[in-house]
Amino acid sequence: MKTISLEKLEKRHLRRAAIRKLAVVSCVAAFLTFTSGAWIAPWIGNIPAWLVHQIPWWHQTGAFPDLFFFVAHPNMQLGMIWLGYYLATFLWATMTRSPRQKQALRAQLNREYREKYGDQGLSYYAYTQYYNQQPELQPQDIPLSQAWPGELKHQLVEHCYAEYRKALQRFDPPPLDLKTPTTFSYRKGGRLEWERGILVLPEERLTPARIHEILPFLAVALADYNAEQMTEEETYGFPDHVPLAPLLFFTGNFLWLLVAYKHATEGQVAIDGAARKKQQILERDEFAVLLGQGPALEHQLRRMEEELKRRMEIDTSIPTLVERIGRLSVLNEQERKEMRALGLTPKEPPLVIDSPFRQIGKGKKKKEQA
Repeated sequence: MKTISLEKLEKRHLRRAAIRKLAVVSCVAAFLTFTSGAWIAPWIGNIPAWLVHQIPWWHQTGAFPDLFFFVAHPNMQLGMIWLGYYLATFLWATMTRSPRQKQALRAQLNREYREKYGDQGLSYYAYTQYYNQQPELQPQDIPLSQAWPGELKHQLVEHCYAEYRKALQRFDPPPLDLKTPTTFSYRKGGRLEWERGILVLPEERLTPARIHEILPFLAVALADYNAEQMTEEETYGFPDHVPLAPLLFFTGNFLWLLVAYKHATEGQVAIDGAARKKQQILERDEFAVLLGQGPALEHQLRRMEEELKRRMEIDTSIPTLVERIGRLSVLNEQERKEMRALGLTPKEPPLVIDSPFRQIGKGKKKKEQA
């Protein structure tokens, strides 16, 4: 599993490098704006006076303003004013949403609305209320119950976290310092999910007899809690649009340079929503493998696949269960090979509990009959 660890370190480095580049470009734009005020503005300001003195009745002998003279003698006071002008527009652009951010927010709210109410849900008035007061109007069909430290449910989940940390010790050094929420909530008939930043678990499985059923899926859920990928929230400190763009451009404010670089960088790595969701799920599965839940997760996904076949239903998930199982089988086999290379005997569980399929493994030699 060294490959996954190296990939995580490489991705972490690339994300931090991308943030640093945005910060550098921001400083470059600020410096160029400063030079516009200290050099360019005084030089341009002297050109009208030179033109006036070229009129015959106001003619005065004089050469065209030399830009190098103003570069050698910058107007520091005017440069600082221009720098303040840049910082003010920077803050303005950062504190306001760009058109594409507004469009993305509307699309997200629309998806959430359709998931909750369907295409033939509430009236337009109710939808408007949902849009304007979305955080307060999210319905809770079943109330949440909070787990308290010391009770059995909390102890069971903490035991899961301990198993994950123990599994990370098989790496030297461990690839990450696992972060876990201090508490969680649960509800009857629910599913394992994050709701408004709160971990929600199904109450029926928070028992000693069934806690193993959520062990691999809880590891998958913790991937988001420990995520280090560069998200839109992390780039909110950098403007996404240029307010009054023509005015800023012609007055020597280089905020447009930072925004153009940000958009160009995002455009180079932009992928469609389905592909992004697919990549995120595969990365969560890899995270579960790091926490030692690769075989268990593969086992549970195979059970889900068998259940779909039994019902004669088509798997429409992205990525499909078959793809996730194939990816996990590769990662799990890779870890087993590394264990064998170290002289260890890996545990190879059956593909599916109580399934008619035989365990895939090396066959045993038959004893010769006398």
